[in-house]
Amino acid sequence: MVNRFGQEVVNAMFLNQKRHGQGIQVPEGDWPHQLANIADQIQEWAVEELWDQGRPATWPECPFHPASHPLEPVVVAGTALWRCPKTAEPVAALGELGS
Repeated sequence: MVNRFGQEVVNAMFLNQKRHGQGIQVPEGDWPHQLANIADQIQEWAVEELWDQGRPATWPECPFHPASHPLEPVVVAGTALWRCPKTAEPVAALGELGS
């Protein structure tokens, strides 16, 4: 499929237990950027779900600033990772964040 920006994309949909869904698009490009893009879209969905449940909406929570803000998915030196948006301190590669 081609998105509105003329990029080739793959569309996917995932549902929660209440059958509320979220669509995501994976644009063409290199794997680290695709992975960070997917993580960003899933994070957006997770934060909204947590908020709807009355739970803290800081997922994944920044270990350097608890109860303050979530981490952000980015690509640094060809690696997709979670980092603190305030300090740019890396926390973990995407897919390797502990519980």
